[in-house]
Amino acid sequence: MPDYNFDLIVVGEIVNDILRFSNGNVIKRPGGVFYSSLIANSFGLKTGIIGTSGDKKNEFYDELETIGIDFSGVSPNKNYCDEYELVNVNEILPQILQTGPNVSQNRLIFPNYFLRSKAVLFYPIKEINKMIEIAKIVKENKGLVCFDLQHDIQNIEFISEFLNFVDILFGSREELLEITKFTNDGDVVNYFFNYGVNLIIIKYGLGGSTIYSKNNSYIRIPAFLANYKCTIGAGDVYNGSFIYYFLNRYPIEECGEKAALTSSIFSERISFPHNSEINNDILIREKNIRTPIVAHPQDLRNIKIYLAGHFLSQPTRTWVDEITYILESRGFTVFNPYRDVGILTENSSIQEQIDFFENDINAILSSDLIIALLDCCGRGGVFWEMGYGFCKNIPTFALLTDNQTPISNMIINSVKTIYPDISHLLNGIFEFSSDLLMKKK
Repeated sequence: MPDYNFDLIVVGEIVNDILRFSNGNVIKRPGGVFYSSLIANSFGLKTGIIGTSGDKKNEFYDELETIGIDFSGVSPNKNYCDEYELVNVNEILPQILQTGPNVSQNRLIFPNYFLRSKAVLFYPIKEINKMIEIAKIVKENKGLVCFDLQHDIQNIEFISEFLNFVDILFGSREELLEITKFTNDGDVVNYFFNYGVNLIIIKYGLGGSTIYSKNNSYIRIPAFLANYKCTIGAGDVYNGSFIYYFLNRYPIEECGEKAALTSSIFSERISFPHNSEINNDILIREKNIRTPIVAHPQDLRNIKIYLAGHFLSQPTRTWVDEITYILESRGFTVFNPYRDVGILTENSSIQEQIDFFENDINAILSSDLIIALLDCCGRGGVFWEMGYGFCKNIPTFALLTDNQTPISNMIINSVKTIYPDISHLLNGIFEFSSDLLMKKK
């Protein structure tokens, strides 16, 4: 066996994220490369970073260098944008704004001893030829090549040569489908297996993940319920944790569960953490006290949601559309009354009114749950739908972000829970849906 200088090298952009939350809070944190390195190091892997940064020393270097992460593979460049603003950071994918110019190409310069590593984790960078060069050397030294495929890759053919060196591929389902232009997981995994990838890990966020092996087997990995503050970076933490356990020859399913637990703990923090207190003993304890959630997006299509909201003004319709997108992007089947049936006007006939009513009634009766949007709930339609659902034993999960709005005792006792924000609502319906899917099986 080669004499390795490192356990893990992480390759990617050296940037900071400026997180602008919808409630007005602004937090500055390092990007994903830092988090994969940090968590791997905290588990005991000797870790280094290769990448391009701006010409000023990143403000988080000192914290990471004190725990032993090697930055000598980082190449500074004055034309490189090393900060990104992420606007409206919540449960929806945020808008990403580049805060400065970015050089199209930059020569990465790194010490040769960096490439004697047990594993390397790549994030997409512009220098594809440099990625191939690094991967070749790592493979020659019998190292493991891992790759997190992200939205930065516009054309999958652009990285086709590099894919021939990849052993483990990580990616979110949404991004993998968008990049490959496929519509299901089966086609995605077969595509990458044809390049020689041995293990493919597709992540679903709150719904868990699936690990696909080349022998056509797969393992569903649960997510673990968290009181999450921010999920940005959780996937990067998953990667670093998984690689640690994989290098230490844990069973594949346990690698996935440990990674999911690690990212669950991480998501409950907003400011830049060391995570040095996370260890195997902590994860064993957390597994026993956290609720596992297994909700594959293809399974969630069998969960039908009736969305009760107020549709008589454009701002409220926009709010309904936003919630619809959040739910449908995670796999749920959503009945949005104004979108799927329409809106009555003063010119609507009696027959149209009857048809609209019957369509909405049938949609409620065929639903597994109701989500009631109590902000600006209007003339009582939402309350009627909640009451009808209660009589038919269809549970209601309510969302009320305005804590100044008075809610009657009858409403409070007719719903499962009234949630103050989208993140808590999602936790609730994912937990309910996971249980319901298990019962349906």
